[in-house]
Amino acid sequence: MSEVDDNYENETICIKFCGVCPSYPRVKGEILFCARGKSVSPKQKSGCNCGLCDIWNKYDLTDFYYCMKGEAKELRRLFSTSLFSSFYQAVQKIRL
Repeated sequence: MSEVDDNYENETICIKFCGVCPSYPRVKGEILFCARGKSVSPKQKSGCNCGLCDIWNKYDLTDFYYCMKGEAKELRRLFSTSLFSSFYQAVQKIRL
């Protein structure tokens, strides 16, 4: 999993997917959660478009609900320090 670049190109891609997501918090100026971090006002889970997003595929992301959980690199850090670290690393090797 790569760190998602916070740039205009990714922002324009993200708007197409987050903007119509049922869990999108609709806070002005908040978008590209996989790069910028979770929303200041997250909603309840009601479906997630992350897996449909071109950014998700471009950066080989593996999680969902970035608007609630935080940016992709934060989640990677959590996995690397958890009890599931060896399991997570094994799954990543299989995916390659």
